[in-house]
Amino acid sequence: MANFIDIAPALGRGLDFAQGFPGGYDAIDLRRAMSLGLQEGPVTAGAYKVTQKSTGANMSVDVATDQGAFLVQGDDVANQGLYHVAPTVLKANIDVSAADATNPRVDQVVLEARDDAHKGDGITRARVYVLAGTPTSGATLDNAAGVTSRAAVPSSTALLAEFIVAANAVTISTASIRDRRSAVQGQGQVQPVLTALPAGPVDGQEILYLADATLGIIWRFRYRTASASTYKWEFIGGTEFSAYTAGDVTRPTGSVYADVGPSITVPLAGEYIAQTHAESWNDAAASGTLHGPAFNAVAPVGGEQGEQATSNGGYVFTTRSPRIRKAIAASQIVSIYGAAYGSIGHFRNRRLTVIPARVG
Repeated sequence: MANFIDIAPALGRGLDFAQGFPGGYDAIDLRRAMSLGLQEGPVTAGAYKVTQKSTGANMSVDVATDQGAFLVQGDDVANQGLYHVAPTVLKANIDVSAADATNPRVDQVVLEARDDAHKGDGITRARVYVLAGTPTSGATLDNAAGVTSRAAVPSSTALLAEFIVAANAVTISTASIRDRRSAVQGQGQVQPVLTALPAGPVDGQEILYLADATLGIIWRFRYRTASASTYKWEFIGGTEFSAYTAGDVTRPTGSVYADVGPSITVPLAGEYIAQTHAESWNDAAASGTLHGPAFNAVAPVGGEQGEQATSNGGYVFTTRSPRIRKAIAASQIVSIYGAAYGSIGHFRNRRLTVIPARVG
């Protein structure tokens, strides 16, 4: 039985930077060492940000290649490491192909780190370009038609931004561009706040997501490849959504559940945890009220609601539902549903709280 085993990876050396090591070391060894604790993304917040042409919107976009370096994850081979793409002297301006006469499409701006050592095509360079999508009826950045419209992002390529090219469009404006850069993690580096989940996530990647710009609600997610769920971005911090309505709303006796408000629209598809709070009472004795969270207009069932039952009419009770966790699609609504039995039920000072568990 061997007393020791030499570490010999398929590519590169088993020991990096050893003085006098025979044969030196390979570029992949440097990238692996440099990549420790980091992930793909801009080194500074403005690096490689995509906007409309600065001198006036047309069928091109500006890329801030002059605002800092960018790290691109190599994934042509396993454990390829990060490529450091240095800033340029001037920003880049890239043409966008002509719009379709009938249908919109989703185009993507990408930064490719092309390495002949691993692709084997004789080309070694960093380049930024637009990947034109397929014109598709109804395509937007947020629906299935938009997903169908997108071109596949090549290996060893970072997605910088995406935008809609409307039918017959003659300009691309900043308002139509969605930033898709993820962030470099590391001391002293700036993590951008994203408005969409990044494409091509890697295990352990963390992001900040802007859930509500008006309220300043930012969520932190971590991507876990091993999760058995469809939703692999797991929530690890941030502020819950909260909605409040004061006024009295009534429900008739023996009523089925109905929306008594307020409601919250979730920004991403995923599993969310919701809870309802309310003051409630009935007009007569031997009565009660029920309230709970409804996900996309599906009323709560037994065990999912807060309940008060009274032997005397007119007494006000403060109750809350259990914390209920369910899956819901993007842009769907969570709201408070209420019901009454025995006599007319009243609900006031109603509060709904919603927070993500995991999204995708």
